[in-house]
Amino acid sequence: MSRTVKAGAIASAVLCCVTLLGVQASGALAETGPAIEPLPPAPVELQADGDALPRFYAQAIYFEARGEPLDGQLAVGAVIVNRTNSEQYPGDYCSVVTQPGQFSFVRRGRIPSPDENSLAWARAKAVAQIAHQELWDSPAGDALFFHARYVRPGWARRKAAVATIDSHVFYR
Repeated sequence: MSRTVKAGAIASAVLCCVTLLGVQASGALAETGPAIEPLPPAPVELQADGDALPRFYAQAIYFEARGEPLDGQLAVGAVIVNRTNSEQYPGDYCSVVTQPGQFSFVRRGRIPSPDENSLAWARAKAVAQIAHQELWDSPAGDALFFHARYVRPGWARRKAAVATIDSHVFYR
């Protein structure tokens, strides 16, 4: 099975479970549907630091791409992974995300808190897991840069565009 198919299946399963758990928590299935067992903890916990998958990574996906389709969110996650693997950038997610001038939602090195009760946050955490494990072949490939289509950064003219996914353009 290809990595793309595997990632698609994982993403679909995660999003389905998150959606179902959200419905169950609201009580909508209490009278009409079967009982749904809670999911076991994710294999990699999100933390602010340490060896686990950093919370900063999921927050970057949340703030940069929460309104995007799954492909766009995964591509944003892939850019962050690509940067950590590049000699041009710091070697860890926290340093990449908080690097001055790189992500518009970061202000003076601080990241705002997501709405932790939202489906968008649950989805960003799931997307971070998939992108971190590189289970998805991104049309953005080895892109190191991206921006929203409605902005025109000066640096974009000097880069090779590799993909446009919904409202983001990705570059090498």
